[in-house]
Order: sequence, then structure tokens, then C-alpha cells
Amino acid sequence: MSIELTQPKPYQVQADQAERRLPKGWANHRFVYVHYPEAWSFDEGSGFLPDLSTIVAKPGVNGVGKDGTLNKPIAGSLDKGGLVINATDPRLGPWKNYVGAYDCVDGKHWCFIKTEFTILPGGRVKPIDRSADFRAFRAHLRDAQLVHPLSEPVYNQLVEIERQRLKRAGNDAARNPHLRAKYEAQEARIAAMAKAWATYTGADSDEPIGILTPTVPPEPDEVPAVDPGPKRRKAIEVSA
Repeated sequence: MSIELTQPKPYQVQADQAERRLPKGWANHRFVYVHYPEAWSFDEGSGFLPDLSTIVAKPGVNGVGKDGTLNKPIAGSLDKGGLVINATDPRLGPWKNYVGAYDCVDGKHWCFIKTEFTILPGGRVKPIDRSADFRAFRAHLRDAQLVHPLSEPVYNQLVEIERQRLKRAGNDAARNPHLRAKYEAQEARIAAMAKAWATYTGADSDEPIGILTPTVPPEPDEVPAVDPGPKRRKAIEVSA
């Protein structure tokens, strides 16, 4: 029978039922998130989001103390421009204490607080997609100003990457007219980035500095048609 693991709870031991623990090999070390000024990406549903790195409290690795203290690696991150996201910061609101832990057969599995798993028959583990929650968390960090702001040079760099993709998509569409939809989707993505940047900066114009108008490939004379190829067990939800 499959088992759902939901809602990891930080700093609590729950070893009373072995079936509620992750199997051997899933134990890891606690961590904190850190953000660097250039670490941003664009999501069409959420706008610009900070990309997060982790500082892992593995004793004896990357300056971590033998007792798991993070003073040295955090100091090193700060020297490189990193901004550590303190899990107890009250500005995190509903995301305070964003690190949770599941009990494992051989220790603890530390993870983002919304992480969930399904334990399949035989002990196999299947992560449940909670990416929407992590995007919401990153959006909160942005809106609460708990990360470095998105600077114009970083924004321009992100746009340039997308423009290069647009150029390649245009070349592909010129050779294969049925790929024009991909070109148009990329063009719409760049327009969405411009709009998100204007909203982020409070600009009056939807066309921020750094956006260059791409050359649209010619319409094809003809667009060729595109040719369209043991019984599971019911899962049971349990709380960690």
C-alpha cells in the first residue's frame, strides 16, 4: 500500500511508526537559504523570482563546524554578496521556519517545509510536486524585500538571454514554418518580462530600458500540416 507523507515538522522526532519514516539513504543535513544579487529568473505566472542557494550544515565541509555551526560558511557567503534568509525572521510571515524535517530510518531528511513524498510499496520514494508553493515562497521573499533587489543590469542580462532564444526560434521558424508558434511564444515571453519589469520598478512605460524589438521572420507562403503514438494500489495520506 502506498503512503503519503505531508507537512514535515521541524525539530520533532516521530519514530513510533516505521512506515511513516523515509527509508535508508534519505538522511541529510539542515540548511539555510541564501540569495545572491545576480540570482534571478523569470516565471510567467509569478514574474521575476529570486533563485536561492543553500548553505548546508554538514560538519567539517565548507567551513561548517564539527557541531554543525554555520558561522564560517555564512561569513564566507556574506563576503561574496550573499544574503542569508533567517528562518526565524518575522517578516517571513506564513513562511517562518521554512525548513522542516522528516524522520528517516537512518536519521532526518531536512527539506522545504511544504515538501511531500509518497512511499511506494517496497520502500521506493516518489516526491510530490509542490513547486507552486516554492514559487509562492520566493515571491514572498521578493515582495517582503528579504532578498537583494533585481537590478537593471541583471534584468537586461535575463532579457538578452531570451532575445538570443528568440533569434534561434526565428531561424527555426524560417526553415520550418510549423515552428512559428514557438517563436511567437518566445516573443510573448519577452513582452511579459517587459511588463513585469515595469511593474517591479513602478515605471510608467511597459517598454523598459534594455528591451530591443526583435525582427519578426517573414510569414511563410504555406504552413504544412503537422502530423500528430499491474494494477496500482490506492495511496493513503498521513501526516509526518
